[in-house]
Amino acid sequence: MNSKKNPGTGFTLLEIMVAIFIIGMIASMAVPRMSSMSGAKLRRTTRQLAATIGYVYEIAILKKTNFRICFDLEGSSYWIEELSGEEYFQSSDVLLQTQVLPQEVYFRKVIVMDREAEPEEGVCIYFTPYGYVEEATIQLEVEGGSSGYTLLTDTMSGKAIIYEGFVEREE
Repeated sequence: MNSKKNPGTGFTLLEIMVAIFIIGMIASMAVPRMSSMSGAKLRRTTRQLAATIGYVYEIAILKKTNFRICFDLEGSSYWIEELSGEEYFQSSDVLLQTQVLPQEVYFRKVIVMDREAEPEEGVCIYFTPYGYVEEATIQLEVEGGSSGYTLLTDTMSGKAIIYEGFVEREE
């Protein structure tokens, strides 16, 4: 009689454990990178919005006309409008086209003067040709609200000051 053992076609318990360990190691390296990617998107979006605020401030002075930045909280977007006659129209400047926030980044709160933006209505920040921008607080967050930034406009310099976390404007 020939008594050869059939090697079988399944995996041993040790092979399965090694495979699960390797998958776990890869997943543990991937998860922090994914969360840091959303953090990078948030930082980039915050800096971009701050730069846009400064640019609109400067362009209002240079063109000697009123501008405004309008926020759509539900659509997670903002755009710039220029006063022409008695009405505001979306700016034709290529740099001032509608900006949609990246996935996972949202407006947490937008307050202009004492007007807090309602999600279904939105709100606008007004810029004058005389070097004035309305006092505004803009809070951006990543999905889940785990981290965020606050932009506070300086009414006379037109700059947006960036703060890490969610801060409120002092009276």
